[in-house]
Amino acid sequence: MLAQRTIEPLKTEHRQTLTRKTEDRADHVLSGSVHLANRQTEPEEEKGWEWAAPRLALLAMAGSCGTNFPLIHIVEESISPSQATFLRFTCATLPFLPLLAQRLSALEWDLRADKTMLPGLEIGAWCALGYVTQAIGLAQTAPAKGAFICALFMVITPLINGLAGRRVELQAYLAVAIALAGTAVLEGLVPGVGEASAGGLSAFNAGDAWCFGTAVGFGAMFARMEMHMERLDDADLALPLTAWQLVAMLVATAAWHAADGGLAGGAEQWLQQVQAASGAQPLLLSALLWMGLVTGAGVLWGETIALKKVPSTEAGVIFATEPLWAAGFAALLLHDAIAPNELLGGAAIVLACLCLQLPEATLLALGGGGEKDAEAGGAS
Repeated sequence: MLAQRTIEPLKTEHRQTLTRKTEDRADHVLSGSVHLANRQTEPEEEKGWEWAAPRLALLAMAGSCGTNFPLIHIVEESISPSQATFLRFTCATLPFLPLLAQRLSALEWDLRADKTMLPGLEIGAWCALGYVTQAIGLAQTAPAKGAFICALFMVITPLINGLAGRRVELQAYLAVAIALAGTAVLEGLVPGVGEASAGGLSAFNAGDAWCFGTAVGFGAMFARMEMHMERLDDADLALPLTAWQLVAMLVATAAWHAADGGLAGGAEQWLQQVQAASGAQPLLLSALLWMGLVTGAGVLWGETIALKKVPSTEAGVIFATEPLWAAGFAALLLHDAIAPNELLGGAAIVLACLCLQLPEATLLALGGGGEKDAEAGGAS
């Protein structure tokens, strides 16, 4: 009887405890459901015009940059690659010089007070590496092929982010593997894929190697530009940051042109050569102005603003469309045919870039890792 009296209160307390736990669990599930619903609706609210505008702008920039590949071929039929690149970035930099002068004057010409100078010069140095190697490479390889190789910078960007201490997700490694396979197909190293495959390693040329340098330069530029814009945390600094980038590129291309013997005959002879080339190729000046002001300065400025709102890896994925635009413009302007291996290899490189946006959880689930993690979580 005493034992029964003792047990009854314990049973009652146990039932009350279970009831409270059930109510708490219900509240937790309800609040979790509300939180999940909010989390699912938040992206839809965020993905309005403010979300879409910088991404559409990047897509338009990629399309405009696709014209560079055939236009560089047209320009370099009349003048050397170093001269073409120097003239291009002279056109790009000149409109920004008054802005820099005004800014430095306000800072009493104290360069240390301009917090955009060093970041801009660094980004510009990486960008100069990309443009210089691009100009050399495209003079020695087909425009469509060179464009697809240059697209590897979309894979380089997350790898550089990882080296800088940022987490490199699983999809980056998958993208590298797919990109390397695509490059092998593109270079004709896979037997039976396109006519170029018969050449094997002979299909690889010096121009292709220079285009790989372009991938490194542009990949580092995107990664470092995003890091600097995060640190500066001021969208109004995009314009002076772009100006300093252009200064770095102008100095680099001038040094390359001088080393290439471009000024050996003096300034007067140099101007005569440019005038003669302009007369022989009516599109020369128009192409240089377009590549300098629009696809040079304009795109750099736009990228700098966009990378304040778009992650560099995602921006790279959007620019994965550039080789597709380039192939289309090359076919239109130069009547170039795209070989089957170039099409297949280029598609693989673009697929590698798109893999960077695949959620890591999806990859783990496809590989069976997601189920194992779930079982382990349930067991714990």
